[in-house]
Amino acid sequence: MCTVTWRQTRGGYELLFNRDELTTRGPESAPAIGERGGIATLAPTDGDHGGTWITVNELGVSACLLNGYFLGSGAPPPHPTSRGLLVRELGGALSVRAAIEHLECTDLARYSAFVMVLAEPTRPVAGYEWDGSRRTLVLDADRHLPLVSSGVAPDSARAERKRIFAELVRDGLTSEALRAFHASHGSTGPNAATPCMHRADAGTRSSTRVLVTMDAVRMFHTPGAPCQTPESPGLELPRETSTAPA
Repeated sequence: MCTVTWRQTRGGYELLFNRDELTTRGPESAPAIGERGGIATLAPTDGDHGGTWITVNELGVSACLLNGYFLGSGAPPPHPTSRGLLVRELGGALSVRAAIEHLECTDLARYSAFVMVLAEPTRPVAGYEWDGSRRTLVLDADRHLPLVSSGVAPDSARAERKRIFAELVRDGLTSEALRAFHASHGSTGPNAATPCMHRADAGTRSSTRVLVTMDAVRMFHTPGAPCQTPESPGLELPRETSTAPA
């Protein structure tokens, strides 16, 4: 249960992620500066398993994960490894290409179905899908905006969020439009299908925004439903460059 959007900017990009979770899930920790393979990272932490749902590093390479409820052609593993740990591993990727190579070399049979969104400056956002038995790479995911994952009535939730998205970006894919979308209840009021999701047993737990510019990498966090919770001041890393192959 999550929603992801993004937009390209001059020399960088902006990526937004609503994390929808059951009320029974443990608390999450706000983003913190970390390190993976000698590379500085920014990421929040899942209190249940110690992984994360979104990360970005000092090179401007980010990864975030949606549960693959709508994929699932293969049987889920009997004792799955937390997918959030896989996201944390990708924090050390020097490029989207390196992240994809890491995923290609990983035994994904240990994980339940997922969609991984991979972004870096000046290149189209990529999607990497694992449905429990097959891998699919989508090199240009822009046409799929917004990406939506819902464990309840997934088709109607996806249709409603896409409808709200189309209305809000009608005049342009701006930062203001994306932030309004992630806090939106559309014209129906808060419910299970709106981007800022509200259900008796679940809801939008937090919203995270990654902003990569030519000289900095920033992560902002909203520790609650974005319809009523202010965004944090955020954390920042100086943006570094890499000599890794494109």
